[in-house]
Amino acid sequence: MLTYINRGIKNKLAKFMRIYGFSIHEKIVNFFYGDFPNMHLFHIDKKNFELLKKIIPFLKKIKFSNYSNQKDFKNSEILEKKSWIFNKRDQFVYDQFDQTQEWFDIEDNQEIKNFIKSLFPLFKEYLKSHFSVVNLRVWNNLPNGQPVVGRNEKVRGTYRDHKDGFPPGHVKVMIYLIPLDDEHGYFIIEHEAIKNKEAGLGIIFRNSDVLHRAVSGTKNNRYVLELTLQRTLFKVDQLKYSYPSTPDTMYLLGPLQAYF
Repeated sequence: MLTYINRGIKNKLAKFMRIYGFSIHEKIVNFFYGDFPNMHLFHIDKKNFELLKKIIPFLKKIKFSNYSNQKDFKNSEILEKKSWIFNKRDQFVYDQFDQTQEWFDIEDNQEIKNFIKSLFPLFKEYLKSHFSVVNLRVWNNLPNGQPVVGRNEKVRGTYRDHKDGFPPGHVKVMIYLIPLDDEHGYFIIEHEAIKNKEAGLGIIFRNSDVLHRAVSGTKNNRYVLELTLQRTLFKVDQLKYSYPSTPDTMYLLGPLQAYF
């Protein structure tokens, strides 16, 4: 009985932090540091591009269809996850994802962490504040991918126009290890196509404020490294909460966790 009560209190606290905690925290950060733009484009240097291109395609792969075997991982208890994962009735949805997308496990890869550290000055300049990397994922969109259709004909996945619905204070960084063109795929944000770009392009943007979607290539794979950043009031251990690359991970359960 006591365990049940404690679980209920924990769930209510987590819900409060999602609804109000991040909003209050971001208002405070904005007060001290000001707001920041919707989007910024950049290119990574050739050395880091070649490093990532050499490492990522050969990492351990994770599939949606067998993801239930991957539930227990570092820091999983303090990371918000998509609620529709692990539902047996969604097996047909997971099977569709397997046909369109591959995921990679990048936990504790020091070379990738060193690369991310090299981008810290750029992140801070864009956000106008300190920050923490609160999620780290890598995937490959297979050629000719189509939107995934779930129960009640609900469209899911990266190929439909969407906003991510993250709490205030979060942004995403997308780094492409392929050219952005018709054959490799590209990115659309606010109905504007970002294409005909060289490999190594990075996009940092307010993923919950602007509409966006991926477009798969007609012939080639589309390798993407994705980071989620949370703004903070002062400098923290920015990579303390860099997670393994799992399909359902999103952000910390509460903003204050970034400080501990």
